[in-house]
Amino acid sequence: MVPAPTRKLGLHIMTPTAVAAVSLSLLLAGCGPSGGGSSGTAGTSGAAGTTGAAGTTGTAGTTGTGGATGTAGASGSGGSAAGDGGATGAAGTTGAGGTAGTAGSGGSAGSAGSSGAGGAGGTAGSGGSAGAGGSSAGRGGAGGRGGAGGGTAGTAGGAGGSGGANACPAISDFMTAWPTGKGPLEVGRLAANDFKSHTGDTYGGAGYSLVFTWFGALRFTKLDGNTADNTNLITKFEPYATNQTTVDNSATATVDSRAFGDLPLEIWQQNADTRCRTLGLARADQQWVSTDANGITRDARYWADDMYMITALQVEAYRVTKDMKYLTRAATTMLSYHAALQQSTGLFWHTMTSKAHWGRANGWVAAGMAELLVDLPAGSQRDMVMAGFKKMMDGLLPLQVSGGTDDGMWRQVLDLTSAPVESSCTAMFTFALTTALKNGWLTDAKYAAAARRGWIAVANKTSAQGRLDRVCPGTGQANAGTLQSQQQFYMNIALGSNDTHGQAPLLWLSHALLRSDCPGMR
Repeated sequence: MVPAPTRKLGLHIMTPTAVAAVSLSLLLAGCGPSGGGSSGTAGTSGAAGTTGAAGTTGTAGTTGTGGATGTAGASGSGGSAAGDGGATGAAGTTGAGGTAGTAGSGGSAGSAGSSGAGGAGGTAGSGGSAGAGGSSAGRGGAGGRGGAGGGTAGTAGGAGGSGGANACPAISDFMTAWPTGKGPLEVGRLAANDFKSHTGDTYGGAGYSLVFTWFGALRFTKLDGNTADNTNLITKFEPYATNQTTVDNSATATVDSRAFGDLPLEIWQQNADTRCRTLGLARADQQWVSTDANGITRDARYWADDMYMITALQVEAYRVTKDMKYLTRAATTMLSYHAALQQSTGLFWHTMTSKAHWGRANGWVAAGMAELLVDLPAGSQRDMVMAGFKKMMDGLLPLQVSGGTDDGMWRQVLDLTSAPVESSCTAMFTFALTTALKNGWLTDAKYAAAARRGWIAVANKTSAQGRLDRVCPGTGQANAGTLQSQQQFYMNIALGSNDTHGQAPLLWLSHALLRSDCPGMR
């Protein structure tokens, strides 16, 4: 992307191995450990007290133990902050919902998984309505869940230890086997490996897509347990961390340059390098030094693409600091863009003057909203952003290509059936749908079916080298004119392969499909 007016634009089914690798919520999760405390306790007052011991029918007897699948793993506290059993319903030191899973149908945590020193969870010691992991959590760290019955004995032996009502949704379309060699683990590994040769690329006009691919590869390799490549990706950032190589962050810097901050903020979340924290936050804060009367950054140009460029930077800054000002900035700006660019169909114009529904412009908004909604707390702003997100998803579903070799794809101009299919927007829309489904925002089977088809379409367009084909390069907005002439502008752009505008969302999507946590549950 380049500054207006000639700006180029562009931009978890889990394998056991991948699940075991997850110890940190990424994508869209907070910084630092993502749950599963070292002692597995779920809150300071969660141990089952004397009133919590189950009666003669409530202790976790020999038939009440969680068994191989019911006892909680040693590392599975019920979430880093809100995912534990809550103040009234904590599982004991070994009874939290660990990586190995939640309590089985027998429900009680048994002799090894009972709540607290007193054993059975009892009425007051069970997860209870307040100990179900909370409306926004209920997760035992990255892989386990400490739900309402997850690891506690309950009044009758913990009959329902399935992880609780707020456990991460199980999406059957993501649990069905993928075509051979086309699963997100296989394809993601190919794409991450391919990116290694790009870490020396210059941060130029398309630098933002380089950064987005880089942090996508970081997230994927972290989840995959590929320590060697993950470490290498971080090491390659050293010239930037030491300021040997710099990227513009002046008052006149564009959103493209400012977006560079996403990468050091992601690195800080993985290794707590304070240099990276400083580097990234400087960009997030500089972006809001100058605002308009409505508190919107002067970086905003009301191009749909900005809703990833600006949003992701502010959300990453929140994940590092937990300072709500960053989410407020992002949500306020997002809603302003909704008012300016979103149409009754749910789709977005590219810009205020380029009114064609360009695929990737809409992809940027969809991905940006998904990132924001993972962290945005309950309240009016979340409700409004969610309404716009759902409106968009409902507008997109009828436009997904059905049948033939391009089944599951979306088009370069979304509502123009003569337009060619385009892979980067398809990956972005599928990423947004996957994130929404895994966090419970969308529940209808039609969304899951669309996401599955979207992934298979993207996987089929990815080469044996991990390079996505049919990708639109960076481009500017269409000139003023008729809608037909503006649509033709995007139609005339030659699509290609091995472009970071496509590699970035390919990696985001692979990572999203493989995640076992659901940090955006509310």
